[in-house]
Amino acid sequence: MVENTPPNPVKRHPEYYFHDGSVIILVEDTLFKVHRSMLVKDSSIFGSMFSLPPPESNGKQFEGQSDDNPLVLQGETAVRFERLLWSLYALPCDFGPLYKPQGDLNLIIDIASVSHKYNFQRLETWAANLLTTKIQRKQYPSNIDFLPILDYAILTIDPRFETS
Repeated sequence: MVENTPPNPVKRHPEYYFHDGSVIILVEDTLFKVHRSMLVKDSSIFGSMFSLPPPESNGKQFEGQSDDNPLVLQGETAVRFERLLWSLYALPCDFGPLYKPQGDLNLIIDIASVSHKYNFQRLETWAANLLTTKIQRKQYPSNIDFLPILDYAILTIDPRFETS
């Protein structure tokens, strides 16, 4: 007998579910309610997405307007999307620890990768430059998994990661 396991219940993100947010996005089992204006920065694909005319609603709320009808991001993880939002909402002082030798390299890699995916060009350039600097200066833990860095380099075909 095969049991149907119910899907994980949907939960609101504890930090990135703003009561005054203007769009609700579901990533995996997590709802994010954020400000549309933050997502359209830097010529991201969200700007194109939000500029499309909404489909006929037949009395229903448009996608992204309620927890029951969120905009669904397939092929993304809640952790990576949270890291993108962190980088969009962070204050300048929040970025300081990333420049230190012990700065979170995995966070930088995720920001570079997810900003590339959604076409946040300036954010990606910043993250890729910081990542490159940290690698050149060997500012990473000895047990670092280089696979995500290689994935990002291949994905972007970024000449900054080429060796001479």
